[in-house]
Amino acid sequence: MVQAAVAAGVRVQAQTMGKTLSRLQAHGHITRVPNQADRRSHRVAVSDLGRAVLVRARELELTLAPGGDADAVELRDKLAAVIRRLGSDRWG
Repeated sequence: MVQAAVAAGVRVQAQTMGKTLSRLQAHGHITRVPNQADRRSHRVAVSDLGRAVLVRARELELTLAPGGDADAVELRDKLAAVIRRLGSDRWG
């Protein structure tokens, strides 16, 4: 998918998406290559590492809200705890 389509799909400005994609690329979650059809743009793809992270995120989601019965506040608190845990695993 081209970078501009990714930005449009999530309704953010192309510049904002460019910064986000740069971070994702730096962490190895995506690849970006020049678009052969239009050299002014880049094609974006999820890398193998990115796919593994998505699978893990889906697994975490299922453990956070089994049956989908967690209310919004409870889910937010659980997500915040996961984010803190992931941050400490990375930087700890």
